[in-house]
Parts: sequence; C-alpha cells; structure tokens
Amino acid sequence: MRSSAHCSSISETHIAYCRMLLHDTMLQQDSHRTGTSLSSVCECGTEESVQHFLLRCQNYTEIGSELFNNTEDCLGEKSEVTECFLLSPSLEQNITKSDVVFIKESLFEYISKSIRQRQK
Repeated sequence: MRSSAHCSSISETHIAYCRMLLHDTMLQQDSHRTGTSLSSVCECGTEESVQHFLLRCQNYTEIGSELFNNTEDCLGEKSEVTECFLLSPSLEQNITKSDVVFIKESLFEYISKSIRQRQK
C-alpha cells in the first residue's frame, strides 16, 4: 500500500510536469511574470526558466547528471538534449516508444528529486 506522502510526491511531480508543458510553473520566471515573485532570478543567479531548471541550473547538477546520461543514451549522436525533447520526447524522430517511456520516467525522477531538494 502506498503512503499518502508517496502519493503526494507523485501528484506534485505530475503537476509540475503539466505546468512546464503549459509554461505556467512555480519557477521564478513564471512567478515574476504573474506577479507572485519580485524577481525572475534563480538562487544560482541566472534567470530561472524551465530551460534553465532542466538543463543548466547549478543547484541540480548532481540529480541532473542521471537525467542527461539516460536521455543521451536514448538519443545517441542523433541530437542534443533540449527542453522540448525532455518534455515531449515522442516528437523526436527515431525514438522508440520504450525510449519515450524511459525518458519520461527519468524526467519525472529528476522533478521529484528537485522537489525534495527544494523542501530541505
């Protein structure tokens, strides 16, 4: 049986993913745009966009390395890892359904770990 904390974590992860697809996240750039934050800058000193969060933020380097290793294995030399690829891997040509599932699982794990890291 799943604990309520585990279900809550899954729910938070899925909500965060959907918000990234809609460009309406709780990241600083979107929060600043909607007036719920005074600044659009991340704790690391850079504009905190979805692209920054997924690909560049120094605060998530450790948990991001697993995501990049997993996605680069699926891509091979075909392409580079981008925000669009991580959020919608099925749009990439020559990606199998099993790779799409693997990439999304890796992305969801990254989002989940980042949520837990922010809550510390």
